[in-house]
Amino acid sequence: MMSNQRLYLLAQLRHQGLDISALDSVFNAIVVNKILYALPVYFGYLTQGHKDMLQRVFNTVHHRGFTLCEYDLEVLAEKAQYDQA
Repeated sequence: MMSNQRLYLLAQLRHQGLDISALDSVFNAIVVNKILYALPVYFGYLTQGHKDMLQRVFNTVHHRGFTLCEYDLEVLAEKAQYDQA
């Protein structure tokens, strides 16, 4: 899965000594921006299972200490819709 590769990359970067603010920037660049780009179009077509899976990725990243904040998929979707208008 693509997200597993990105989580592995973040783990390796942390292992190399990158601090959490830099890890957060990398996560935003390689994961969040990709999701936000397509979210206004596909969010309405996601099943609850898909939404739960994406939220678990966000929760895992925060739990492992790769981000400064917790991401909420529903909030991101609302923001993406608002920014689209």
